[in-house]
Amino acid sequence: MYDYTTYLSEISGYKNLDLEESEKSLLFKIMNTYESSAYKIASHLKIKRLSSQYKSEFPVMKRLQEYKFIREVQQPSLLRDSIYYKLTTFGLFYIFSNTLNYSPQLLAYHQDSLILKALLFQYLQPNTIRQCTGRFYATITQYLNDCCKITITGLSKFKLLDNIEQGLIQIEQDLRQEAKILVIKLTIMYNESNLLAGNPDITDENARLSLYELESNMKTILSKDSRFLEFLEMIYSEVSETLSGF
Repeated sequence: MYDYTTYLSEISGYKNLDLEESEKSLLFKIMNTYESSAYKIASHLKIKRLSSQYKSEFPVMKRLQEYKFIREVQQPSLLRDSIYYKLTTFGLFYIFSNTLNYSPQLLAYHQDSLILKALLFQYLQPNTIRQCTGRFYATITQYLNDCCKITITGLSKFKLLDNIEQGLIQIEQDLRQEAKILVIKLTIMYNESNLLAGNPDITDENARLSLYELESNMKTILSKDSRFLEFLEMIYSEVSETLSGF
């Protein structure tokens, strides 16, 4: 099981800023680039020197760098007339804590970031996220948003405590509990009876059948996710041990 210590250590320096609209716009612009490499992720944001775009965006980029929300990415020597950027841990944390609207590709691309290793990818495989349905993904984005809120609230509290170590342990416990709730929620969501009753407002039978097949396929994908199954088994073991004690 992945340790939350590294994640909490880095996020403890995060400042919950109220970004200007120009800053949000540029951050979300970077957020919506998810190519296969660090170079490509910023390719559509390249800022030509002396261009009007460069002059308008460069100060905003610099502020986002000062906030540690983005970092400059080294590019090949032949492309030195451009500047490329990608999201940092703080940038991802801002996005997860302030919006529920972003592509699954964003998560898959940043699967090696410490925030997603800690909060998501120790419980689900990246391939599951890449193939997820809208219903499944809405649950994931809400979960990440809740985890960020737990982190922010917990860090604010423990800074007021004399026992910082105990405060961090409590945040870890809260985050682990949130992960358990997520896994149980997904398990219930993809129960066969809930799949059938999942869209009661849709009356068209063909549409209901299509949605059922889509979500049923998602259930199959989830059933092959070894990380999900391993964590689910651990939860069941904990519940069984608790019940046996009564």
